[in-house]
Amino acid sequence: MIETKNEILSFRSSMIVQCLVLFIGLCAGIFVNKYFLIPVAAFTIVISIFGKVKYTYYHLLFCLPFTMVYKMSPSSTSLFIYVLLVVGVVLIIKTASFASTPFFLIMFFAVYTFWGMGNNFTIVIKMVMGMLLFLVFVKKIKPSDFKNHILSFALGMLGSSCIGLFKGKGLPLDMFFNDMNTIYIDGVQSYRFSGLYLDPNYYSVSVVFALTLCTLLFINGDGNRVMLGLIISALTVFGFISYSKMFLIVVIIAILIFVIGAVKPPRRLIITLITFFIGGIILLNWMKNGDYLSVMSERLFGEEISSGRFEIWTSYLHYIKNSPITLLLGDGLKAEYLEVGGPHNTAIETVYFIGLLGGLLFLFILITIFLYRKIKMKRNIIHYALIILFGIMSSTLGCLTINDLMFYCMLMWGGFNYNMEKTESLLRNN
Repeated sequence: MIETKNEILSFRSSMIVQCLVLFIGLCAGIFVNKYFLIPVAAFTIVISIFGKVKYTYYHLLFCLPFTMVYKMSPSSTSLFIYVLLVVGVVLIIKTASFASTPFFLIMFFAVYTFWGMGNNFTIVIKMVMGMLLFLVFVKKIKPSDFKNHILSFALGMLGSSCIGLFKGKGLPLDMFFNDMNTIYIDGVQSYRFSGLYLDPNYYSVSVVFALTLCTLLFINGDGNRVMLGLIISALTVFGFISYSKMFLIVVIIAILIFVIGAVKPPRRLIITLITFFIGGIILLNWMKNGDYLSVMSERLFGEEISSGRFEIWTSYLHYIKNSPITLLLGDGLKAEYLEVGGPHNTAIETVYFIGLLGGLLFLFILITIFLYRKIKMKRNIIHYALIILFGIMSSTLGCLTINDLMFYCMLMWGGFNYNMEKTESLLRNN
C-alpha cells in the first residue's frame, strides 16, 4: 500500500506546515517589517542543526525564489546567502561529507577562483556552498522523498509569483525592483512578468523546472492530482505572461519529451495525452481572449529571433580568441562584462570568468557529485528531461554565478533518479 501516514494530500504534512510558516514569515518581512525576515532565517538554521537533513532542503528550495526580497535592504546581500553559508557548514559537519573526494575537489575550486574574485567574495561563497549542499543532497536525500522536495520548490515558486503580482502597486516590495520589464508592441504597453526575479527569462527557467517536475508527479499519480493540477495551471499562466520566447520553445520540447517517454505503460500514455490535450485547449482559449498571441507574434517574428544574442556571442568569442590567458584561466570573477553586456550563454560566461581549466574543473565536480550515489533503475527520456531542457535554456542565459544553479542540479539529480516504474506498480496494486 502507498504510505499515507503523516501526509496531507499525499505529501508530507511536516513539509507543508514548514513551507506555510516560511511563507507567512516572508510575507510579514516583505509587507510589514523587514525584521520578520530574521526569525525566518533563524528557523532554517535551527532546522539544519536539530532537524532532519531533508527538512533543511524543504526550506532552501521553498525560499530560493524569494532571494531577491529576502534581504534587509535593496542594496544588502540577501539573507538567503548567509543562510546558505551557515547551513552548508552545519550539514557538511553533520553528514561528515568533508571526508569525500568531491569535498576536496570543491575546496580546490575555491582556491582556484579565490585569486580572481576581487571583491566578489559572496559569489565564490555561494558557488562553493551551493556545490557542498548539492553533495549533501545527493549523499543523504532518498529518492522516495523527492516528491516532497518538488512540491516545496513548486510552492515557493507559486507563493513568490503571487507576491510578484503586487509589484508596481506602490508597496514596500517596489524598492527591490527598478525595472518592471515594460515592453511596447505597436505602441501598446505590456509587462513581462518575472515573479520576484529581476529578469523574466531567469524566472521562466525556474517555472520550467517546477512545471516539469510537477507534471512528472501528476502523470505518475505520485501526489494529489487536483492540487498538482492547480499548481501546474497557475505556474503555466505565470510562465506564459513572462512573454519569454525561450519559455514557449522549451515548453513545447518538454511536452514532446513527456509524450515520447510515456509510451509505456499504455495507462501513462493515455493520462499524458489527455492531460496535455485538455490543458492545451484551456491554454489556447486563454491566449485568444488575451493579448498573448499578438505580443508573442511580434516578439517572435517582429524582431531578431536571438534578441541580439548572436552579436553578443560573437563579441565574447572574439575577445576570448584574442586573449590566451582568458581562454585558459579566465579573467576572474572580478571581471566586468564587455560593453555589449552579459554573455547570455553559460558556456561562454564560464570560459570568460574562469577559463577552460576552471570550466572543466567545475564541470568535473558537478559530474562527480551527480554520480556520487549511483541508483540503478530503468530510465527513459523523461528522466533526462530537465538535463535536456536546462542545456537548452543555459545556452541563452548566463547561469554560472546565479543563486539557483546548484539547486537546479539537485532537481535534475532528483528527476534523473525518480522511480516511475515503482510508482506505476504501486498504483496498479491499490
